Parts: sequence; structure tokens; C-alpha cells
Amino acid sequence: MLVGSIQTTWAGTINPKHAKKSLCINYNNNPSQNIKLNKGQEMGLFQMGSTVIVLLENGKINWDQALTTNTKILMGQRLGTL
Repeated sequence: MLVGSIQTTWAGTINPKHAKKSLCINYNNNPSQNIKLNKGQEMGLFQMGSTVIVLLENGKINWDQALTTNTKILMGQRLGTL
């Protein structure tokens, strides 16, 4: 959940953030791409997505009037008052 893409140490970003289709790579069928990692070596990382869904009971918040459709919100920014 909330994973935008996956980056590996051997192939970079596997599913770029704006890809239209998921990518499937089977390394078992290609001996030239054998991946060998040392114990404890980093394999890769999850690049987290940025969508957050806020659910509130109707009428419980006074939304900031500056917020409009497609407004970019920064972490910690006030959305309104309860």
C-alpha cells in the first residue's frame, strides 16, 4: 500500500512512477542476469507514493478556503480547523 515504485540495486527503478503497465521480469530464465548479493547487502527500496485519503464525518471540519482541486499539500500544512 502506498508504494509508488520499487528500486533495486541491480536494475534501478522497476516500475517508474508514471508507467501505464506493471513490469514483470523473470530472472530465472536469463542466466546472464543472475543476481548475487552478500549477506545483509541492500536489495533495493520502496519509493513511497504520495496519495493520502482523509475521511472525516460530514460537517466536522472547516476547510481552508485556499484549497482547491489539484492543490499540492505539504507535510504538516493545515487543511482546516475542527
